[in-house]
Amino acid sequence: MKKLNELKFKYTSNSTQIIIFDKNQIIKESCHTIFPVEIGVHLSVPFPFLEPYTEELIEEGISEKLDCVTIELVGKRLHLDFTIDQQSDQYIIFLENHTITYQAREIIQQKRNEYFIYSEHLEQMQKEKDLFFQKINHEIRNPLQNSLLMLERMKEDHLVADKRLLHTLINNIESAAYIAEDILEIAKLKRGHVNIRNKTNKLVEVLSEIEEKHRYRLEINNNKIVLDLDVKYHHCYYLFDKLRINQIFDNLIINANKFTQNGTITFGVENHVDLGAFYKFSFYVKDTGVGMTQNQADQIFDDFVQVANEQAQKGFGLGLAIVKQYVKLYSGKIKAFSEKTIGTIIRFDLTFEKSSERDRLIENHQLTAEGVKILLVDDDPISLLLLKAGFVKQKSHIDTARTVGEAIDKLKINSYDFVITDYNLNEEYTAYDIKNKVGTKDSGNVMKWIILSGDSIKEEEFKERGFHAAIQKPANLNKILKVINRLQSCE
Repeated sequence: MKKLNELKFKYTSNSTQIIIFDKNQIIKESCHTIFPVEIGVHLSVPFPFLEPYTEELIEEGISEKLDCVTIELVGKRLHLDFTIDQQSDQYIIFLENHTITYQAREIIQQKRNEYFIYSEHLEQMQKEKDLFFQKINHEIRNPLQNSLLMLERMKEDHLVADKRLLHTLINNIESAAYIAEDILEIAKLKRGHVNIRNKTNKLVEVLSEIEEKHRYRLEINNNKIVLDLDVKYHHCYYLFDKLRINQIFDNLIINANKFTQNGTITFGVENHVDLGAFYKFSFYVKDTGVGMTQNQADQIFDDFVQVANEQAQKGFGLGLAIVKQYVKLYSGKIKAFSEKTIGTIIRFDLTFEKSSERDRLIENHQLTAEGVKILLVDDDPISLLLLKAGFVKQKSHIDTARTVGEAIDKLKINSYDFVITDYNLNEEYTAYDIKNKVGTKDSGNVMKWIILSGDSIKEEEFKERGFHAAIQKPANLNKILKVINRLQSCE
């Protein structure tokens, strides 16, 4: 017993046990901290798997260690390490209980497996959600494209006497396009999938277009819109993404209009800082509406947040969250200041690169497609008819095709400067199938391919496939002409 007590004092704890047996493998002593064993029985009774190892120890003096032996004991599963050794004339088994450690490892491994399964499931759900929203976006934008082209045709041909009605219809189409875009845009922004395409723009022209675009929309609430831009900015060109800047001001102005009746919405530039190759502008949008508490104002740029107001229930509460993300892309910050019954002012910073003289000349180039040979491809006959009418007025040479086969046949026998095609032509074919069949066949010049798509545009992906430009629907004729002229200037 003295030997066991000495060993117990030296080695044992709640996680260890010592068993002493003789050369006949009869258990002589044991401390029962882990595994209860009966004294005086053969070692093979509690541990039959140990017999080969104990015999080898007794006969040849070879010690052995067995790691992570799993034993079932009265409904419990133990994970034990066995060390079989000899000390003087005693044969000893050291048991180390690693049950908690191994159970923790099993739990960690199980959770890790569950995490990977969940991650794969989540990723698949995200892909399915993206495809669903892209499908919705595509289905919304195609009819909007036709409606916009028809209204512009009516406007040009003076077919509608009430200009306000015409502008209202155009604004409603643009609003529907904004909502469709918002649904996709917030998801892309969160995943960092939005690209900024900076091009030369004249600041006063962009802001003036925004003012004009919203003038009729604001009249519904009997509101006025005022552009506040010092004359010193009227002849300045900068590099920025016109689409993103429009989205920022559109969302802010539309939001201000929701909360304002019989008032004024003012927007513009407060000041700027010259940073050498860049200008940092301080913009603002101010309304004379119902206002809100400052606590509410601090939350309006969060996803799906809407202030409790009847007018605010038009939309999904995504617009201002998108604005915040776009402002960040231009190294800026945004802040709302508001007071109930007084109104709200939103201030934000955007940093633009200065534009070169060559970029300005390209931007000022007169939009035209006179004499340009164009093949229009679209399986929608209305869209095809409207686009053709617009280009005929431009004195372009126009040919049309409604199917992939028809387009390929015409490309084989005719030469064109541009192919302007809807990307998804039907359930089976895309514009890539046409391009893949005919390549870049022309009569000396490189034929340019322009994609019109109702899906969310990733221009880099289209360019990797050999297309020269991609335009998102709804697109008016001016937008298409700008792309044509830009591609011509790069020749």
